[in-house]
Amino acid sequence: MSSRNLTILALALLVLPLGAQTKSSSKSGPKGGSASGSVTQKGNKYSASGTATTAKGRTATASGTAVVKPGSVSGEGSATGFKGRTVSGSGSATKSGDTVSGQGTATGPKGKTASASGTATKTGSGVEASGSATGPNGKTGSGSVETDSASGTATATSGSGKSKTLKRRRG
Repeated sequence: MSSRNLTILALALLVLPLGAQTKSSSKSGPKGGSASGSVTQKGNKYSASGTATTAKGRTATASGTAVVKPGSVSGEGSATGFKGRTVSGSGSATKSGDTVSGQGTATGPKGKTASASGTATKTGSGVEASGSATGPNGKTGSGSVETDSASGTATATSGSGKSKTLKRRRG
């Protein structure tokens, strides 16, 4: 089954009606591969899972859950690839007034973890956003950006204090 067909199946599962309890779908490829998946909704919790099998019998699986509440969303999931390697992740986001904050963590197949967090706030003249990330080897990076709609500029600043201002081109 081609990656295009897998993508179409995944998109189809995502656009299912929100009022549905459980929806399932499956697709067979012209060369013998197949994919299937389902989405279940129970109140404000959504669960999804899927499996893809190549024509040669190799299988990959994925599953995840999301909880949607007013002003917030959180989720977690995992996937096991065709070679048996598993990755997992979780994250959440909240909105309060004009500010959105989010964080997430991912664990790779060798057990190493990476994480990221950030905040974006709508201001009177644009947006201020900042964030940081820590890689699987413990290295950390951070940065921020500030936009000004009136002047058409955006200023980005790295965690080390270096900054660059960009101006919107007219034309």
